[in-house]
Amino acid sequence: MIVNIIKQGLKTTNQNMVYILLFSMYQLVCGILLFQWIESVIISISLRFPDSSIMDARQLFIIEGQYLITDGDFMLKFLSPLLIFIGIRWIVSPLLNAGLFYAIHHKESKSDKPLFLQGVIKLGRSFFIISCIHLLFFSLPLYWIFPFLKNTLETYTTPYSLLWNVTPVLIAYIVYVWIIHILFMYIQWGKTTSNNITSPVVFMLKNIVITNGLSLIIIIIIGVFTALFFSVSMMWVGFWAIIINQIQYFIRVYLKVWEISTQYHFWLHKKEPQ
Repeated sequence: MIVNIIKQGLKTTNQNMVYILLFSMYQLVCGILLFQWIESVIISISLRFPDSSIMDARQLFIIEGQYLITDGDFMLKFLSPLLIFIGIRWIVSPLLNAGLFYAIHHKESKSDKPLFLQGVIKLGRSFFIISCIHLLFFSLPLYWIFPFLKNTLETYTTPYSLLWNVTPVLIAYIVYVWIIHILFMYIQWGKTTSNNITSPVVFMLKNIVITNGLSLIIIIIIGVFTALFFSVSMMWVGFWAIIINQIQYFIRVYLKVWEISTQYHFWLHKKEPQ
């Protein structure tokens, strides 16, 4: 059954290649904008960094940096491009997901209007609200994790003791984020297929082993491809590294859509007998 569901997810993914290309271009543009902001920050800091032989200048540079970090107006001006970028992506990403989910579910329907646009119009608002709730659940544990990490960094005696105390917390948080990610994916499918968000929560919790297993398979494949592309780009610095980086966007989006499609077919497979 699992193998068949994965194959169905792969078939659905191949049928939505246009949307994968659209998402790849979106990720590429976001990556370029983020890179340009980081580059501008690094260049502006490097130009002001004093010569290492002048100790007084280095101390003055550190003092100036500490002062500017506490200056709210300066930090707002400095971080405003990043905040605008995050805000736009926060709004656009749920809309793109709404179009993709709707197009996958209604791929057999006949319509004069593009299914993707219909999904954005019909489900965009709901997906944005779901995305906000998802972000809330994602951020909630950080309220306890950040103070814990700060206290641990201030009191640790050896790197081993730091690693021993911090690693379990970070692993638990990663597992939590992973489960929440899958849970909200099923909430989105519930909203898309039946306008119901209660049954997919119950469904996901009842089948948590299989749903997490399907997702883990795709995550492992993504990790392998990411490591492979990173290794090759480090070996081929220059033009080929740029080409490989662009291909990486497409591969990662393709695999993520495969994960979404696979969970969708598992959701339908279990619902049909009922």
